[in-house]
Amino acid sequence: MSLNAVQQHVQGILDGLAIPSYGINLKAYVAPPVPDQVNYPRCYIWGANYDERRLTLPRAAYQQPQTGATKETTYHLQVFLYATEDPNGPNIATNFPVLIDTVMEALRSAPIGIQITDPVTGASSGLLAIGEEMTVDYDYERSLADQRYVRMGAQITVTIWETFQS
Repeated sequence: MSLNAVQQHVQGILDGLAIPSYGINLKAYVAPPVPDQVNYPRCYIWGANYDERRLTLPRAAYQQPQTGATKETTYHLQVFLYATEDPNGPNIATNFPVLIDTVMEALRSAPIGIQITDPVTGASSGLLAIGEEMTVDYDYERSLADQRYVRMGAQITVTIWETFQS
């Protein structure tokens, strides 16, 4: 089980994704940078609540996960999207919704049934599903301090199923 590997994998899916409504590629972060005025679309992959359960026996010997049987983790990973818009721009009504749709399409079409490895611990696991279940909370626009631009925001919660030995 590796939250780190799952977050890194989702970042790999979304970082550099072409966003047609903005004409640029999305920048995706796992550890968000210091906040500033977001003047281009950004994506933060952070936080999850997750459940882990045993599917088969036996349990692994202490610190020997390869001796155990199968467990499954169901993540509800949060993907936060932000962009700044000119409130008088000709495409203000469409740019951000297209960003949300593009990210969701990338998640729902990501390869499944693959092995991933945590780059820090070396733990290996299998991803059974990404994007089969998603919910979206599309925030209202907020004026920035100088009131020349508005900030758009959304949170996509994506369900990811992972299996591993333990």
